[in-house]
Amino acid sequence: MKNTILTAVLTFSTSALLFGQDGVELAAPVEPDNLDKTTSIPEVETEKNPDLEQAAELAGNVAPSEKLPEIKRKTHDPTFAELDKVPPTERQVLSNHMQRASVFVRGIRLQEALDELFQAEAVANKYKANFYQLYNLKGAVYTKMREFAQSRKAFERAVELDPESFHPQFNLAELEFVEKNWVAAEKAFTTLIERYGNKPLGEDLEIELTTERLMQFKVVICMLMQGREEDALAIVDKFGYLEDNPAYYYGNAAVEFSKERKEDAQTWLESARRIYEPSLLEVFVDSFVEVGWVETL
Repeated sequence: MKNTILTAVLTFSTSALLFGQDGVELAAPVEPDNLDKTTSIPEVETEKNPDLEQAAELAGNVAPSEKLPEIKRKTHDPTFAELDKVPPTERQVLSNHMQRASVFVRGIRLQEALDELFQAEAVANKYKANFYQLYNLKGAVYTKMREFAQSRKAFERAVELDPESFHPQFNLAELEFVEKNWVAAEKAFTTLIERYGNKPLGEDLEIELTTERLMQFKVVICMLMQGREEDALAIVDKFGYLEDNPAYYYGNAAVEFSKERKEDAQTWLESARRIYEPSLLEVFVDSFVEVGWVETL
């Protein structure tokens, strides 16, 4: 099995876990083709990444497999104020550690990723600078290592540093889902949907429909796991089969899986595979892996 915050090496599925944050990234983006070159990671090309601020400007939302749309944040982000506390030369050191951690975690070299994060944290602490992105990524690593108490602590620290950041809040909800705390997961995702979903452009934080549908889809599964099929169907009925996301097909598949009608569920999944890109499907099917309805991605 795989994990949405996670990877093929560990055996649980959390691809929905978000490694990035709301429009700002501490580590520069890394091309997937470079994942097998992590042994040369220390040789970071500093001329392309002169300081942490430039890295933040260059990078976008980095999720485990870069599937979820970017979160459009309109409130003040504390990252840049924290950057001002760190001298430019040390920003480069901090940036390099975060960049290497990002590559290691995506290459499933988790202990090495954690070591880089510890070093990044040491630099930040030296100047009393706090970056919620660092703790969000640390929480993702700990979740992949199945050290849930540590991952919860890290995500909660990220939220404490920036209560408006969507990603660590999502990850805390995902952590409840991974641990099969269905009531708590339903409540957490519902709270996020009510806070951020279906908002007009003038709202402080805007999430795209695909992200909202993913959270609603997870709520559906939570309800089904609690035996509340009628409530789950009420949500599935709101999904559209012409939308740019597979929630309609995967929501119906979830209902069939919950009734142990695997062939009917597979029919829904096959329909989705004919319509949507595999990268988009993966964040949805990850939830089935977590529940045990699908063995692997």
